[in-house]
Amino acid sequence: MAVKSNQDIDLHYFKLFRRIYPVLNGQVTGVHEPGPDIIIDDGERRLGIEVTNFYLERGELPESEQKQRKIREDILKKAYRIYMDKGGEYQISFSFNKEQPIHNGQKLISKIVEVIQRIEATRTRGISKYFLKDIRELDFVYIDPNLYVILSGE
Repeated sequence: MAVKSNQDIDLHYFKLFRRIYPVLNGQVTGVHEPGPDIIIDDGERRLGIEVTNFYLERGELPESEQKQRKIREDILKKAYRIYMDKGGEYQISFSFNKEQPIHNGQKLISKIVEVIQRIEATRTRGISKYFLKDIRELDFVYIDPNLYVILSGE
């Protein structure tokens, strides 16, 4: 999957916004720095729009979404690497509980790998909350026993 540029992401979210809140009709373009992220030009007027993330917590707080997002990404990369090194072969998706900040990433990595190994043999898809009762940082885990093989071309 190709990584999207910030400009592509800004345009995507603006189009979603525009479906709900119609603004000027006209040509919509993304622009490069410096300048607004989106420009709408209807031939008579030009409107510049800046797209930004809004966070409820200050960015320096350990519980802030800015910090937690990075921690989640790192944890998933490390857990996936451990899983694959132990012979894992399935595509696994996770959803994190944003109400439960991650305080001990190393411990969470171990818990994630343990849960995957416990349920891997069942080849189930959605994982019951029962399996996650001791991992409050996760909302759900989904295993697709066929997706990884299809994507890898094997």
